[in-house]
Amino acid sequence: MHTSGQNIFYTGDMTKAGADKFIAALNSASSPITTLVIDSDGGEIGAGMTIGEAILKHNLAVRVENACFSSCANYVLTTAASITLGEGAAYGWHGGAYQPVYIPMSGADSPGLQDYFYRMQPRETALFEKPRVYQAVTVLPMIPGFGAKRNSAIYTYDRETLKALGLDALAEADSQERARCNSKFCTQVFFIPRPLLISLLAKFEKDKAKWDDWLAAEVRKRAQQDAASE
Repeated sequence: MHTSGQNIFYTGDMTKAGADKFIAALNSASSPITTLVIDSDGGEIGAGMTIGEAILKHNLAVRVENACFSSCANYVLTTAASITLGEGAAYGWHGGAYQPVYIPMSGADSPGLQDYFYRMQPRETALFEKPRVYQAVTVLPMIPGFGAKRNSAIYTYDRETLKALGLDALAEADSQERARCNSKFCTQVFFIPRPLLISLLAKFEKDKAKWDDWLAAEVRKRAQQDAASE
């Protein structure tokens, strides 16, 4: 993490420690920072949101040097004032805070990981409201009825879909509408007809509302159980 002139550089996974260093460097820079230069495969969604909130606060432009995947795409590309893609740079989504709605978490760490995602969901909703980007951008291919087969862990969308989702800066930066690859990933580009996109966005909002109601009831139930055990 370092600054140079009007640029701040972030390289590596998004972690709480990395996000804290980013905020500290941003706030202590000797001259106003205007551009974040980033190379990240993603990481913790909470750390990504911290960085995204700072991008909005400081109205930062973003330059992707090599990669901006997963949490980086979620919270950096959706909040940037403008975007530049370096030569050979790749980006794409991999899911978001609401992915448990469509893909249940499994494994030994799932209870703790689920709770972490649950806590992050209201924060993600608030973050996406500020730049007026559709929150469903992170999970569209996971929604039943999407109609296209995923053949890559990382995905993005055609320019018209990006614009419809509120990502004009990214649509302006990426005119090639084909897979972008680096040494680790190749992105899959989904072309979504407008009627289907409208249907998917409506379904996401309905599913999200149902999920939020369920989660609120679950939180109340846990609180009652904790109180009864005391």
